[in-house]
Amino acid sequence: MRILVIEDEKEVADLVRRAMAEESHAVDVAHDGLTGEDFIASETYDLIILDIMLPKKDGLAVLKTLRKEEIATPVLLLTARDEVPDRVKGLDDGGLKNAQELLPHDFLGRRAGNYNVLLDEHRYRVRVFRRLWGAVAVGVENETIFRVAKEAGEILVWIVPFALIFAATGGWLLAKLAMRPVLAAAKAAETISVTNLKNRLPVYAGKDEFGKLVATLNHMIAHLQDGVNRLQQFTQDAAHELRTPRCK
Repeated sequence: MRILVIEDEKEVADLVRRAMAEESHAVDVAHDGLTGEDFIASETYDLIILDIMLPKKDGLAVLKTLRKEEIATPVLLLTARDEVPDRVKGLDDGGLKNAQELLPHDFLGRRAGNYNVLLDEHRYRVRVFRRLWGAVAVGVENETIFRVAKEAGEILVWIVPFALIFAATGGWLLAKLAMRPVLAAAKAAETISVTNLKNRLPVYAGKDEFGKLVATLNHMIAHLQDGVNRLQQFTQDAAHELRTPRCK
């Protein structure tokens, strides 16, 4: 994100700038209200961190000018004023609500990490990181992500059962189709015997191991038939020789 920090206390501004920069955000710093307005006029920011007590032009006046010019950039107000009227005026002028009051109790006391937080009826993904000088929480609204996840979950409730049924049915059909050549080969094998070696296993067009097996078995049956035919011919010739009388 590109962030503008408008803070007259240079130490505070530098702390905020370094904290945001460590999270890979681009940060500009102005030390009075008029300079801050010049930055806003020349750049587009994703967030403005604005102190109320500023020289030349106070923060509430800057904020009022932004909203009058219809600049809708979120503004986070920094203030030491605790009175309710001061807070209400900041909100009326377009500032964000007191983030510490919106966060769960003792949220900034948690260890560094990422958290899903419900703030003012909106869901935020908040990252807490700790430094020697304190804790910083940076968040972004992700209501859209939660809504999409919820809708996806509702769709999956219907899709998953149908997908399982489809997968099971498809698996059964594929298995049945894959077993057809095996069943045909087994049926043909039942018709093959020593007295009936003319039959062969059905030719399998596939190039896989089953096709090689069928080709090998048919080749063996052909050799066996040839051997049986030779044996039968030898037997017939021997019988003929035994029946034929020989002259001395």
